[in-house]
Amino acid sequence: MNFFKYILIFICFNLSAQFTVDKSGDMYLLSFADGSQDVTFLFGEEINKFSTLDLTANEYKAFVKQLNKLIRKNEGEIETSKYVLSKFSFSEESIFMKTMSGAIATITKEDIEKL
Repeated sequence: MNFFKYILIFICFNLSAQFTVDKSGDMYLLSFADGSQDVTFLFGEEINKFSTLDLTANEYKAFVKQLNKLIRKNEGEIETSKYVLSKFSFSEESIFMKTMSGAIATITKEDIEKL
């Protein structure tokens, strides 16, 4: 757990909030800047690589509830078959998500309020 915590600090601490949700039928597609990918620069501009997470309507509702529950806590972790949500005391305004495919995202309090 501690190793994962320090990797998240290193990778995600300075990522800007880039998290969107698109609905298609009864599926939700979450797109986010993937903190596990190397940063690329094009003409001096940073290019973020994005990853996605597909959720059913029920999974999405549970995801939002889990985020709202976790953001109010000082620390905590919720693990599902598709992702792990982690909240650490060093970051009051963010939750870190790691998908089972290895993608890493920072979800801010502002992102959660928009869901």
